[in-house]
Amino acid sequence: MSTAHAVRQPVSLTNAQQSLRQALEQCRRDHCAKLSLLNNLPVQEGDPVAVVRLESVRHVLATIDLALARMDLGTYGACVHCSSPIPVARLEVVPYTDGCVDCLRRLPPGR
Repeated sequence: MSTAHAVRQPVSLTNAQQSLRQALEQCRRDHCAKLSLLNNLPVQEGDPVAVVRLESVRHVLATIDLALARMDLGTYGACVHCSSPIPVARLEVVPYTDGCVDCLRRLPPGR
């Protein structure tokens, strides 16, 4: 088979990667439930706290989806800013993080 027609084979996940994928999927389910709850709460028009809460949950959901996409691409666990590996201990705490601690410290708040 020529390299032009090579099909990318699914990457075999290690136990740690499988565990992190499960954590990401659980985070996604939890945040979807939060979003559903927030969407069903009676909120006064223009309530700034409700708006920020909704935006926060939506932002985390988008970040989780990006982390799952990076996992599918085989780039999960590498800092998107400097490409250095993100320690597994950090990924276990915040499985949807996209950067190493050093890079995230240098970013402006709310990047």
